Amino acid sequence: MATSPITTALTKIRPNPSLIRFASQSPAPQVHSKNKIMLVVNPQAGGVGDSPLDQQIQDELNTFRPKDKDRFMVVKATSNPADLQTLIAQHKDKLNTVVAIGGDGSIRQVIKALLPLKDPSIAVGVLPRGTGNLFATELGIPTSLKEGLQTLLTGKRFESDILMANGKEPCIMMGGAGLDADIMEATTRTEKRWFGKLAYVKSVLTQLFSSPIVTFNIETDDGKLIRKKGIAVLVANAGKLLGPFSFTPDAKPNDGLLDVAILGMQNRMDYLKIGYQLLTSSPQKLMKKVLDGVTHFKAKKVTITSDQAVRTEVDGDVIGKTPVEFTVVPKAVSFIIPHHANPFPKNNVTTLKPATSESLPT
Repeated sequence: MATSPITTALTKIRPNPSLIRFASQSPAPQVHSKNKIMLVVNPQAGGVGDSPLDQQIQDELNTFRPKDKDRFMVVKATSNPADLQTLIAQHKDKLNTVVAIGGDGSIRQVIKALLPLKDPSIAVGVLPRGTGNLFATELGIPTSLKEGLQTLLTGKRFESDILMANGKEPCIMMGGAGLDADIMEATTRTEKRWFGKLAYVKSVLTQLFSSPIVTFNIETDDGKLIRKKGIAVLVANAGKLLGPFSFTPDAKPNDGLLDVAILGMQNRMDYLKIGYQLLTSSPQKLMKKVLDGVTHFKAKKVTITSDQAVRTEVDGDVIGKTPVEFTVVPKAVSFIIPHHANPFPKNNVTTLKPATSESLPT
C-alpha cells in the first residue's frame, strides 16, 4: 500500500527536547489575587461637610480607573472588634491592605483585629479622619482623602513596632498611667466631634489640678526599679502630641524600644507653678520648662505600679487601672506611606534628662 506524501512528511518531524522540557517546567501563568484594599470606616470619625464619610469615599473612588477602583472594598466598623476580625479573616486570601479610616483609636482597632491572623503580608493603611491623627502625621500620610486613597495604591511599606499593654491591648502611639488617662476619660466623644483637638484643652485644665499625685514604681526588663512621685507615666512608641508638645521627642516606632517619661510632681504647689507657666510662657518655652521636670529612659518592657491605683490608657482608650505592663513588639506591623515620606530619620535625636539612681532613688 502506497504511503501518502503527507504521512511521509509527518514521520520526518522530530520533537524538540528543549521545548518539551521548557513546557513541562513552566507552570501556567497565575493572576496575583492578593491585591484587595479593605477600607474600614469608623462611623464616629469626622467627615467633611454634611456628606457621610462612606459617600465621600465612594465619590472619590468613582474618579479612579476601573481596575484601580475594583481593588477597594468598603466596610463599616462596629462596636465589637471581633466582627472586624471575622470580616478580615473571611477575605484574608485576597487582602493586601486593611485601612483604618479615623484617628489613632481606629488604627488600634484595625491592628487588634489583624494581629491574631499572624499574616505579615497584610499591611495597614490610614486615611486620617479622627480628632488627633497623631500617628498618621508622624508617618507623613496626607490628610486629603484623594491623596490618601492614591497613596494606598502607590505607596511603600514602613515596618513599625507596636506596644502591647498587659499582653492584649495594642498601642501604636502612646499609653500611660495617671493624668493622661484622666484627660482621656474626661473628654467625651461628643466634645471631640464638636470641638476637635480643642476638646482636650478643657480636660487638661480641669484634670491637671484634680489628678492625684502618687508614687510610681516602674520596673524595667533588666531588673531596674525606678521610684518617683508624680502625676503620670507615659510610655511612647512615637513622639508627638499636640502642636509643639512632646514628652518623648526621641521616640521612634522602628527602634525596638519603648520610651518612658515620668512627669514628676511633689506637691500641690507644683500645680500653681505649672498654672503660672501656662499663663506666662510661649508653648515652646513652656515645653522646655516642662521637659526639665520630666525623667526619661528607654526599655523593652516596663511594669508600672502605684501606691494609689490610677487610670491607664492606650491611644486614648482607657483600659483599666494600675498595675499595667507595657512591652514592645518590634516590626509587628507594616504601614503604607507615601513613597517620598522619610519618617523618623536616625539623626533626629534630642537629649533628655535620663533616669539615674542619683535622681531616682529606689
